Amino acid sequence: IKIYWVPIQFGKDPLALMISLFENPGLIKSFRNTFFVLIGTVFISNLVAIPSAWLVTRTNTPFAKNLKTLLSLPYAIPPFFGAIAWIFLANPSNGVFNQILGENTINIYSIYGLIFIESSFLFTFIFISTCAALEQMDSSLEEAAQISGASPVRLFFAITLPLIRSTLTNSSLL
Repeated sequence: IKIYWVPIQFGKDPLALMISLFENPGLIKSFRNTFFVLIGTVFISNLVAIPSAWLVTRTNTPFAKNLKTLLSLPYAIPPFFGAIAWIFLANPSNGVFNQILGENTINIYSIYGLIFIESSFLFTFIFISTCAALEQMDSSLEEAAQISGASPVRLFFAITLPLIRSTLTNSSLL
């Protein structure tokens, strides 16, 4: 209400001010970049978290408990420290990786670098939620599909994915 009331006090039409804001090319570019980072981060995070959670909970992978702890570790690291670490490692001019690979090989300040860094920290939300959903899910449905001759890919897309879809949606929105 206050945002709408302040322009009226100065004799300006608040609706016209809002329209002029959304006509600003810089603001439109910011929205487009934000949307691109959002979609890229959610896609990469899901691409890493879902197979990792399935691997840890549904297979007999050796050291699965240690792997689950390792993959949950970014959740415990404050993002500020992670950002400083990535700046130290992948700064285009003097980062450790760029000193080894050559200057400007990795640009962590690009939009793709931002997506990578965001994904490396935010995939843990999806991973932890998906692990919990897979652990609580009744495995007899998957076993019945295996006995009926379903391939692992069909089993995942026909049985497992529909059962954890709400968890994936909620954790991706988070």
